[in-house]
Amino acid sequence: MGGPVGEGPYTFHSVIGQGAFAKVYRATKSGTDQEFAAKVAYLSRVPAGFLPRIKEEARLLGLINHAHVVPFFSFTLGPTKKRAVLIMGLAEVCDSRS
Repeated sequence: MGGPVGEGPYTFHSVIGQGAFAKVYRATKSGTDQEFAAKVAYLSRVPAGFLPRIKEEARLLGLINHAHVVPFFSFTLGPTKKRAVLIMGLAEVCDSRS
């Protein structure tokens, strides 16, 4: 990524995790300093028929309200439908070995 880009009111910054078809970015919401995690699934990398599973993940995340689970805020398909974006709370990870 050549600099911050985003989706809707969110700006994506550094990559904080990635898998086979998605990356997780540290994100901020326009006009605020609040940070989020933005999971961006690149649909060209997703197996055929996998989009319903991504939508189901978003639906299930929306049902969970627990102190040990990051909150889920939104799910969108990008304007060209080439990516799906899940916006979640950002969990800071600490290294217990230090």
